[in-house]
Amino acid sequence: MPRVQLAIPSQESEDEIGISDEEFEMEAELGLADSEDEETVEEEETHEVRKAKDLNWQKRRTILPVPKWRGALPDPTMVCEPIQYFERLLGRDVFEDVATQTNLYAVQVDPSKPLNVSVDEIQQFFGISLYMSAYGFPYTRMYWATNIRVDKIADVMSLSRWETIKRFLHFADNNKQVAEGQPGFDKLFKVRPLLDCLLKSFRDIPIGEMLCVDEQIVPFKGRSGLKTYNPKKPKRWGYKIFVLADQHGIVHNFEFYTGAVPAVEGVHDIGSSGNIVLRLASVIPP
Repeated sequence: MPRVQLAIPSQESEDEIGISDEEFEMEAELGLADSEDEETVEEEETHEVRKAKDLNWQKRRTILPVPKWRGALPDPTMVCEPIQYFERLLGRDVFEDVATQTNLYAVQVDPSKPLNVSVDEIQQFFGISLYMSAYGFPYTRMYWATNIRVDKIADVMSLSRWETIKRFLHFADNNKQVAEGQPGFDKLFKVRPLLDCLLKSFRDIPIGEMLCVDEQIVPFKGRSGLKTYNPKKPKRWGYKIFVLADQHGIVHNFEFYTGAVPAVEGVHDIGSSGNIVLRLASVIPP
């Protein structure tokens, strides 16, 4: 029986082990030698090495001016039901696109066996998947088992239909994917439409004063070239996501870790850990 593990599709080798957080550490060499020794060494070193030794760290108490926050959060106009908040993140148009791509993929696999999944079924599939996460059974088929049947799942959709939709579930057309090594290649192409929709919804939420950038690990030990491994973390295997959130845990921006983080356009490259902060903070209004 299949376990409740859904991998993010990737073209990378499934045997690839994720990159640890150590790639995000920034190192600076400290110049600790006395002046006479430094003069002797510098005469023997190349220009590149001398340039690296120009960076010296000093320990001191620095108090920088904190600019006054000029923003203002609007008062809530109404208290919504949970489903209404969910629909603000993922509207019906998103599920319409998912239904279209899922039906397309089923036909691409076998033209003689169309899936004909409806938008309502896609919404039910997502609802069932979320409801499963609240129970946490180790096997998906347990929700339909006679002795421990979960009516709010089993009464909505049959096991056979749920597994069939899961098999063909798609968010993008595979025929439009750029080959690896070509300009425009995206490791997250297969889920990019869903991520873009969530990003837009999160960025539309009014931003408060207290913000923080941190990494979040989504536990996952299945086969995926996108998962990372860090033995120092409570959850060593999983997908790494960098998140900009406020003190209430409301997400305003996020970015999946897929490798080295490029610099923000027009800004000096300060390394992966600094670049990700600047990239996520770019949505903060001045």
